[in-house]
Amino acid sequence: MTAINILKLADSVHLLTDGRVGAGLAFGTVAKVMPLPHLTAAVATRGPARLLGLMSLMLCAEGTSDFDDLVGELSRLQWICGQQGEPWQVETLAAEFDVVVAGIGSKGPAAYMVSNHGKNGLGEPWEVFDIPQVLATPPVSQSLFDEVFGADDPLAEMPRLVDAQRVHPSIGGFAQLTSITADGISTRIVRDYRNQG
Repeated sequence: MTAINILKLADSVHLLTDGRVGAGLAFGTVAKVMPLPHLTAAVATRGPARLLGLMSLMLCAEGTSDFDDLVGELSRLQWICGQQGEPWQVETLAAEFDVVVAGIGSKGPAAYMVSNHGKNGLGEPWEVFDIPQVLATPPVSQSLFDEVFGADDPLAEMPRLVDAQRVHPSIGGFAQLTSITADGISTRIVRDYRNQG
């Protein structure tokens, strides 16, 4: 499992992800979000560790020149996945996964999610879900959700989401904040859990 949390503001979009790798028994840490500066976007995934690189390659096809093009590729994702023939690709794509793309498009900050399973309550398998203003996955308590996203500075409060999401054994390692504006992308570790139990 991966923590993927989204906050859209008037001029930016932010992704907060964790970095623990391993199903229950962690064996390392890795970034679960990939900046795509040439598209003013980033991709985050929940699923096998090698999914992030594969999705980034598949979605950045020839002709994908901006965030709007990237979003267009999401609607073709089921077909794109079906074209992959290497055994490791087939195995990776057979697992349940979620893909989030966030960035700055022609209409401003935006974020979208697609899953191949439909179990997250955000639509049918392969349906492109337009993330409204905020998203916290896996879900946190309604009171924490309201406290974080209702705060005067919700961006400063967002790490509390991963603090709570760490009840899932496969979430942890660190909390990484990736911020996207029209001027560029920044990413940094905002919580480090590696020396904690």
